Amino acid sequence: MQKAVIIEFDKNNNGFEERLFEIFKSKPFETKTISWTSCNVDTLPYKPRAYLDSDVILTAILGEVWVDIELVDNTKQKFNLSQSNIGVFIPKLSWFSIYSEELGAVISLSSKVKASYIDNYIFFKNIQGRKISFVEYTEQILEQSWDWLHDEEIKHLTNTPNFTRQDQRKWFDSLSSNSTYFVRGIMLNDETIGIVGLKHIDLEEKKAEFFGYIGNKSYWGIGLGGEMLKWISFIAIDMFKLKQLYLNVILDNIRAIKAYEKFGFKIVEVNEVYIKMSIEL
Repeated sequence: MQKAVIIEFDKNNNGFEERLFEIFKSKPFETKTISWTSCNVDTLPYKPRAYLDSDVILTAILGEVWVDIELVDNTKQKFNLSQSNIGVFIPKLSWFSIYSEELGAVISLSSKVKASYIDNYIFFKNIQGRKISFVEYTEQILEQSWDWLHDEEIKHLTNTPNFTRQDQRKWFDSLSSNSTYFVRGIMLNDETIGIVGLKHIDLEEKKAEFFGYIGNKSYWGIGLGGEMLKWISFIAIDMFKLKQLYLNVILDNIRAIKAYEKFGFKIVEVNEVYIKMSIEL
C-alpha cells in the first residue's frame, strides 16, 4: 500500500508567482490540474476529501498548515507543511483534511489528471472496505476493453456493434476533447476488471446516459454493479450537477435489469431491442 510522503522541490527566492511555477514544474508527475486558495478566519482552504483517480501533491506556498491523512488501508498519517519547497504526496483514495492557524496561508494542490473527488466520509469508508477504485482510463485499459468487448457474451449483453482497432483508437483519442463523455476504469484489489462512465452528458438538460460493465467475468454476481451505480451517481451529482441518469439495456439482460430496478431505475420505454430506464438524482 502506497503511503503519503514528504517530497522536496528546488529551493529559490523568487516572488510568489515564480515560486508557484517552479514548484509545479518540479512535481514528480506531469501536472494536468492546479488549484490554490488561502485560509481565512471562517473556512478551511479545502473541504476534507479523497481523490478517486489521481495522486495529488499538496504544498503550502505561504504560511504553515497541517495535513491529516487516512489511507485506504486505515493507516493514519499527519504532516506539517511550512516551507514552499516542501510538499506532501497523497495517494489516490486517501482521505485528507487541512487546517492552519495562520490567516492568509496559501495552499496549492496539483494532480495528474482532471481528478474527481468525494467529500462524503461515509462514502469513502464504503470504498475503503471493498478496495474498489475508479481510475484514469489508460491505453492499457483500452487494450483490455478490446478483449472484453470481443467476448461473445459481453458483446451481446452490452449490445456492442462491430468495431476495428482504428475505430477504437479514434474514440480513445477524442476523449480528451469530448466534454460529453466521462469514462473510468474499475479496479478491485489492484486488478482492472471493467469500465464505467457517462455519455451524452447534457449540462443544460442536466442528464446523461450511464454505461458500464465488468469485463472480468470472475467478478460477476458479487454486487459490484451496485457500487458502480453509487459511484457514478455521485459523480453525476457532484461533478456535473446532473438531475437524471438514463440507460439502455437489452431485453434479455435480466440480471442487469433487476440490478437497475433495485437501485431505483424505472422503465420508461420498451422497444424490440432495448428497455430504456431512468432515475432522478
